[in-house]
Amino acid sequence: YRIPGKKLDYINSMSWSHDGKQLAAAALNGGLMDLYLFNPGANGFKVLTEDLFENHHPVWSLDDQRIYFASNRLNDSIPNEEVKFDVYKQKDDIWEIDVSTKELRRVTSLPLSNQIPVAAISSFELLMRTSENGIYNLEKINVFVGARGNHTNVSDGLHSVSLAGEDLIYAVPFDGG
Repeated sequence: YRIPGKKLDYINSMSWSHDGKQLAAAALNGGLMDLYLFNPGANGFKVLTEDLFENHHPVWSLDDQRIYFASNRLNDSIPNEEVKFDVYKQKDDIWEIDVSTKELRRVTSLPLSNQIPVAAISSFELLMRTSENGIYNLEKINVFVGARGNHTNVSDGLHSVSLAGEDLIYAVPFDGG
């Protein structure tokens, strides 16, 4: 995809806003996976994150004011000093970014598992995929207080999860693969 003055290597994942006017995308540019906000009607875009952390799987809040995403970032700011972390040990947590201010807020902090946002299901609840027990399943999480609850318990793990209205659609391995 080409943007005037910028070339993206590829788009990893994307999500339309609920009003259909904006598209949030995780895209690779120069070896870095950042979040971009596209406004196709106005042929405009802006970079939401521009740092060395991996930012992916954007999901809109129901009011289209915030985007939830998975990231291996360590905190909500980019330090001036060199950042050192083990990419093989660092896991993805869910973060929230305010679309207008770019203010970041950590939603999950589970160091031993990955969390990936799937869909906002209310003004305060998010459906997420988590590997906390070693197998990806779905949980609901209150994005303000962190209270969590199991949503599925699939022994082989869930993949390619999406929510279409009230229908939850996902893939599971069949016969071990």
